[in-house]
Amino acid sequence: MSPRDLLVVLGPDDHHRDADVPDHVDRVHAVRSVFPDGEQLITVPDPEAIRGRHVLIAQTTAPPQDVHLMSACQLTSIADAAGAASITCFLPYLGYQRQDRADGPGQALSGSLVLRLIRSAGAGTVLTVDRHSTPRWDGGPGLPKVVSLSSAGPAAAVLKGPFDYVVATDRGGSGRAARIGEALGVPTVALGKLKSPERGTYYESLPDQLRERRLLVVDDVCTSGSTIRPLCADLAAMGAQLTVFITHVVPTAEGRITAMDGVGRFVCSDSCGDASAPVRLMPSAVEHWISFLTRDPAPTGGPGLAAARGGRDAKGGC
Repeated sequence: MSPRDLLVVLGPDDHHRDADVPDHVDRVHAVRSVFPDGEQLITVPDPEAIRGRHVLIAQTTAPPQDVHLMSACQLTSIADAAGAASITCFLPYLGYQRQDRADGPGQALSGSLVLRLIRSAGAGTVLTVDRHSTPRWDGGPGLPKVVSLSSAGPAAAVLKGPFDYVVATDRGGSGRAARIGEALGVPTVALGKLKSPERGTYYESLPDQLRERRLLVVDDVCTSGSTIRPLCADLAAMGAQLTVFITHVVPTAEGRITAMDGVGRFVCSDSCGDASAPVRLMPSAVEHWISFLTRDPAPTGGPGLAAARGGRDAKGGC
């Protein structure tokens, strides 16, 4: 695999990731135009540079999700039409990922729908980070391969410590916390999070072993902070010294959470487009992409739009 075979396409919201692409890998910056009616058009300069190359598209799908998802689809369609050898999308925060099941009749399975759109545009593989769950429909017909990369390595390199425990906010996140704990050489404690219509999300009790300890509290997604804020307040009341790491701090109309009461240090990744975030995810994505292509330089995928028009097959990536 030669560097000349590789191309990174940075979406209009991900130009800040340029600094995290290895010098030997070519990259181009896509641009967005918006028409008076609100529709957008994504353009990739010099599309001829795509032909015959393995393409990694980086585009956040954090809010505004619909705009960014359309950007990812348009970027993928451009690479497909231009004759890319393979197309991999790096969507560090996978929009609609928490809508991975229908809780009642008449509800859309939006998590699956998003991936079908990406696949139909021509991508064989989606790289994401700390995916919220692995739903039972994952890998089904018409869906791309989804690879969930871990934030543990990049996070541990920034966080360092010292810590007495890494704390998972629920048992579902124990594996993610354990990977960070292993990287730091620190034991992990997983809390038992409960939910009820009357009380919402709450914790019946907190382990006494956390009292007056140096704790690293980790979670995958935080939007309003309605769960982790009261948890941190309770841990601080126990005399704990707190550092918080959240992979995906999702911005809302009120802005992005950057601090919490009782927390000495609040750290997040750059998954949702925060160019100033200290935990950088692009290096891990590029490393995984190149590693896979080196092992399997001719990955295959199912038919995309170009194939439907009688052209070549859409190509999978790593």
